[in-house]
Amino acid sequence: MRSPRFQAPFTLANPNERYPIAVHEGEVAIDLAVYRGSAGLNPSQRSAVEHEIGPILVLAGWAVLGALLALALGGRIMDPADTEAAAAAGAAV
Repeated sequence: MRSPRFQAPFTLANPNERYPIAVHEGEVAIDLAVYRGSAGLNPSQRSAVEHEIGPILVLAGWAVLGALLALALGGRIMDPADTEAAAAAGAAV
C-alpha cells in the first residue's frame, strides 16, 4: 500500500547554507570601575561597552524593522520550515 503523502523529487535546502548568519551563545564580562560621585564612564570604558553591545543592538533593530515592514506590507510572519514546505509543495504541483 502506498503512503498518502507525496514524495517530493528533491530535498529542501538548509536555510543556514543559503543565509550564513552565525549567532553564538556565550558570556562576556566587562569590568568597569565606576566610583561614587563620578560623572559616568570614561571614554575607554564607554568604548568597551559600545564594542560589546553595538552589534547586538544593530541585529535587534534590523529584526524589528524587518518584522514591522513585513506586517505593514500585508505579509505575515512564518516559520522558515513552513515557508520551505510551502515552496516545495508549490514546486511539486
